[in-house]
Amino acid sequence: MVPASAEIVGREHWLRQNRQWRDAAATSGGDSCSTGCFPLQPKPLSAKNYDYVYQRLVVDRRPLRKPLPLTDVFPVIVFGWNKAGVWPADPTPADPTPAGS
Repeated sequence: MVPASAEIVGREHWLRQNRQWRDAAATSGGDSCSTGCFPLQPKPLSAKNYDYVYQRLVVDRRPLRKPLPLTDVFPVIVFGWNKAGVWPADPTPADPTPAGS
């Protein structure tokens, strides 16, 4: 993996990491799925694990051992915000009047 530096940031950093990953996959004779880097069908996250995941990712700022499907990220975040009291219990709709009217 290419370390982040002041000279290599943003899109260029991503492109270099991606190129390095693809080169490694090509030399190993496969792609990410055939080399087993990530499961084809991630196991859905159980609601009973939301607290642990929120604590680890958001509060402790530590990575998970396995990738988390994006479809599970939003329920985890909403759960954590509810627990912390920063998610409104009864959200009010936004004012439909355009600004400056």
